[in-house]
Amino acid sequence: MNEITTDNDHNGFLVVNTLAEALKVAEIISKSSFCPKQFMGKAGDVLVCLQFGAELHLKPMQALQNISVINGRPCIWGDAMLAVCRLAKNFEYVDETLDETTMIATCRAKRLGEPDVVRKFSKADAELAKLWGKEGPWKQYPKRMLQMRARGFALRDTFPDTLRGIISTEEARDYPKADNKSFRATAERVIDAPEMPVESEPVISAEDLVHLKWAITKAEASELNVCTRHNITSLELLPVSKFDRLMLALKRQAEEVAETNGVQDFVIDSEDEQDETVKEFFGDE
Repeated sequence: MNEITTDNDHNGFLVVNTLAEALKVAEIISKSSFCPKQFMGKAGDVLVCLQFGAELHLKPMQALQNISVINGRPCIWGDAMLAVCRLAKNFEYVDETLDETTMIATCRAKRLGEPDVVRKFSKADAELAKLWGKEGPWKQYPKRMLQMRARGFALRDTFPDTLRGIISTEEARDYPKADNKSFRATAERVIDAPEMPVESEPVISAEDLVHLKWAITKAEASELNVCTRHNITSLELLPVSKFDRLMLALKRQAEEVAETNGVQDFVIDSEDEQDETVKEFFGDE
């Protein structure tokens, strides 16, 4: 059966039940003179646009006329954004004003059961963003652009669930285009850059290692604990800069061990002896 069915909920628009049918419809639209220029000959883009529009409760042709892609991001014209929000069940009202004396646009939006949200956009804001006097709509219709920017902020903050993160086309067009070529060039330079040699700190000598192990034994310490505390995998990797302080700490711990065990030979009375070598700390065996 090849009969095309319609759905009253879609005001007579044909209903598709499979992906193949959807692609066929998108192909027909993409070749039609009714299709917006950005979607001409792009059946895949038409299909995605229709799907995105359906999620925003826009009818197919509404979606095609009001959804666009700018800088790789879907956006919607400000009037359609307001229409989408008005369709929400929790929509209460939107009130917009423009003070032509101060050139401040205000949009007050409210959803049922929640406080109203007020957002403003002024000439000063536009000047700060380097939009005021910019060639195009900002120069030709500055009041309208102030209104659209205030509206976009208010609606997005009040109905984020309804808009699903989409921004207004008027706002998206003001963002600078992403410089993909510059980004790729930078990435390639980083990837291709030669590895810089890592300067490692000198480690203790073989003689220092012998002294260190002897001091650890005298202090009844653990080689594992020493390595863990100094973030090394073995004593041989101990940096030279840490050797003296570690030896001093082990000497003091060895003194405590000697006193506890009643061995007076290991008690150091002179403060000057704290900087001596390990053999002078503990004596020769």
